[in-house]
Amino acid sequence: MRLFSICPRIKKRGCCIVAKTAWRLRILLLGLAIREVEVDPQSEKIHLNSRYFWVLKRHHAFPYGDIEAITYGYQDNALGGSWSAHDSSDWFSVGLRLIGGKQVHLFHFIGDGTFTNNSMFPDWMHRGERLFDLEGSQERESKAFVELLSTMVRVEVIPSN
Repeated sequence: MRLFSICPRIKKRGCCIVAKTAWRLRILLLGLAIREVEVDPQSEKIHLNSRYFWVLKRHHAFPYGDIEAITYGYQDNALGGSWSAHDSSDWFSVGLRLIGGKQVHLFHFIGDGTFTNNSMFPDWMHRGERLFDLEGSQERESKAFVELLSTMVRVEVIPSN
């Protein structure tokens, strides 16, 4: 469910694909940090526009030829997740690996994940948590964005560091 995740807004503008910082995150940060990524197949470039503290603007353009791969990673940020029963807090990250090894972060896809039992107690003891477990759309949306980038830029997807 989209309600339980914070993902960039992705849409088509002409022939370009544009991804912008999630509106909930922009509200939470009071507009202090906004990022826009535009994938332009005509000029074969990815444009990264960032704005910090309302006035500091940065623009980077990455030609397709300078991009070695699309990076994709996952991290569960739930406290005590490796040894307890918990509802995961999913953080999927998407970025670019440039020729030469430099990595450029594009976006995080954040949200409520699935219930996982890593405790010493059996699964049936956590029946209530499993029944009412709600999951966000962050995994599906991040995979779709990564596949779209990989197809448009014509490079492979690799794990991020």
